[in-house]
Amino acid sequence: MAEAIEFVDPISQSLLINFVASQTTENPEPFWKALLYCFISLAGNLTIPLAWGAQSWFERRAFIHIESSLRIAVYKKCLKMSSQAKQTSDTGELVNHISLDADRVAQLVK
Repeated sequence: MAEAIEFVDPISQSLLINFVASQTTENPEPFWKALLYCFISLAGNLTIPLAWGAQSWFERRAFIHIESSLRIAVYKKCLKMSSQAKQTSDTGELVNHISLDADRVAQLVK
């Protein structure tokens, strides 16, 4: 979304340059068009940071949801482990593996 908005400023500047060039011809464009081009350029420049902020917020939100759901799934699996599997490794080792795996998968998504 933000990438598309970045094209508004060059296009409106091109239109404004054409407006200035038309002022020396026999049929100059009306002044309200220049104001419109300036307003479009201003609006585009004001919405770019908003669009980037919204995009990064949605990305962070998705990252947190994926990471937390992975951790929950792995913790549930650890709770369902058999007693034989629990004897081969201690709880700290399991938690360490869980957090490392969840972080690796979450970094792929990020």
